[in-house]
Amino acid sequence: MTGEHRETAMHVLIADDHPLVRDALARIVRQLDPLATIDQAGDFAALVERVECDPPDLLLLDLNMPGMDGLSGLRRLRQRFASLTMVVASGQDDPVTIHAVLAAGASGFIPKADSAQTLLNALRLVASGGVYVPVRVLGRFSQRRGICRGRRQRAHTAPARCAGPAAARSPQQADRARIGSDRRHGEDPHCGHLACTAGAQPD
Repeated sequence: MTGEHRETAMHVLIADDHPLVRDALARIVRQLDPLATIDQAGDFAALVERVECDPPDLLLLDLNMPGMDGLSGLRRLRQRFASLTMVVASGQDDPVTIHAVLAAGASGFIPKADSAQTLLNALRLVASGGVYVPVRVLGRFSQRRGICRGRRQRAHTAPARCAGPAAARSPQQADRARIGSDRRHGEDPHCGHLACTAGAQPD
């Protein structure tokens, strides 16, 4: 990907086994590029078929869908499509998994519990050539992998009505923020969390 200011519209493939989640992600992609061409896949086999037929500029995918086999599927995709830009959106957001996803060649990891605004900011960063790392693991990942904290590769967040983990400044604060936001899920009609936007629990 060469940045947000493209001469042609983006082509994005969204792969998730929940149609509601795919539709929610598609709405967020439209905010990044209203003219984007968006394809969808509900399992790993369909994902591979679509990439082979018409490689997208960006693949936005879940780790846990039929045929994916978690990190194994991600590694197979990287081996088969070496230049493919991939961003994982998953509810399996422990630090070990996040580190493994990024080490496998993904350009970003977005927890499904984070806000829609956080996802939009992450996609903007990836579109500009950066790597999105969730705030709560950024420091540890930077130390382990040498990821630059500069403008092009730092995690971007924005204020949201429903305060989620991306708004916290430390892992401890993130844990407290996540607990508070989980209690508020479904109570605030303006909640921006992706799982609330999609009307489904993240997985």
